[in-house]
Amino acid sequence: MRGRALWQAALGEVTLPYELNVRCLVGAALMVLCVGCGSSEQVQMSTTPSDIGNVNCSTTAGAAAGLTGFGATIGAWNATHERDPTYLSWGPVLGDGHRVYTTVRCSNDGIVIVIQKHTYPPVSAETALASARAELPADVKLIYDFTQAQCRNVQYQSQALVDAMGVDNPDGVANVQLESPLVGADATYHPATVDTALIDSLDGLGVKPDTC
Repeated sequence: MRGRALWQAALGEVTLPYELNVRCLVGAALMVLCVGCGSSEQVQMSTTPSDIGNVNCSTTAGAAAGLTGFGATIGAWNATHERDPTYLSWGPVLGDGHRVYTTVRCSNDGIVIVIQKHTYPPVSAETALASARAELPADVKLIYDFTQAQCRNVQYQSQALVDAMGVDNPDGVANVQLESPLVGADATYHPATVDTALIDSLDGLGVKPDTC
């Protein structure tokens, strides 16, 4: 599952603070390659480009230098984002009681590799995409943009991400997946109402996902 809370559900590590849609389990399971994924403070070094890990992020702040969004060190992220003291979510509390960054995941060596950004009330796709784009470096260029029944998929590429993330993201990819709120069991994507933007590097450069 690629949408809401796919990373925790695939890993079975945490209980989410609120009900999230579950999608594309197989894709997430292929991504989860970490060994010894432990507490939120556990940081392990990557050993190969394919062993980037997918773990709970540390809660320790560092210098607010370099990137502070996707691709940032977790120290820089923590230095620039308020964290829920009872859970690994970040950002302001919205009108529905949930924080903006409902999920943030890290590589074994402490790089932010997943950001799930929540919006309430829902906004248009272009507004949600601009908000997601604000988490990326200024040099990103568009690779593709297409819509499926349950999501919109946009891929960017950035040399700044290559430089910052190294073996964790050697192509400097940033995939953005937009989703609409669930209506009962209906997960249909509606460009006028988007409440979730997932940013990750799961899909390789130029590779279009065939499911949401």
